[in-house]
Amino acid sequence: MNFSISEFTPYLLIAFILIINIALWASLRSRSTHDQIDMLRKAGKAIQKPWEKEDNAMCELSERVKSLRLIKDDIQNNDEE
Repeated sequence: MNFSISEFTPYLLIAFILIINIALWASLRSRSTHDQIDMLRKAGKAIQKPWEKEDNAMCELSERVKSLRLIKDDIQNNDEE
C-alpha cells in the first residue's frame, strides 16, 4: 500500500469546499434576515469600491500634510521678515 498525496488531493479539495459551504450555511441560517441583507449590502459595497477606506485615509493624510506645509511656509515667511 503505497499512497501518494496526489491521489488524495481531489478528495481533500472536495472536503474543504464542503466544510466551507456547511459553515457558511450554518452561519447564515443562525442570523436574522435583516442581518443577512446587511451583510450582502456591505459585501456588494466592498466589491464595488474595494479600496474606499484606504482612499479616504489617503485623502485625509494628504489634507493634513497640505495644512502642515502651509503652516511651515507661514512660519518661514514670518522668520524672513
